[in-house]
Amino acid sequence: MTMGERIKQLRKGLGMSQDDLADAIGANRVTISRYETDTYYPSVPALERLAVALRTTPSKLTGGTDDDSDKWELSESIRRDPNLRILFEQTKKAK
Repeated sequence: MTMGERIKQLRKGLGMSQDDLADAIGANRVTISRYETDTYYPSVPALERLAVALRTTPSKLTGGTDDDSDKWELSESIRRDPNLRILFEQTKKAK
């Protein structure tokens, strides 16, 4: 399965239109269409935004191994939750 096919499958699985996904990542529908047909590939920042919007990891989108998925999900949780971020920063300072 290509990256474009994975993007399309995940988007449809979440009940999102191309416009919905485009809005979620700050792109336009044509860009999403190009990603899904593998005529254009996302930059690393766009890939990260796609992964968040599609509730997956960049590694899963690209078809690579997912050895670091737990670390990525944890870092996303820390980034999104202010309480976790404070706890993480306090833990780092304590070391």
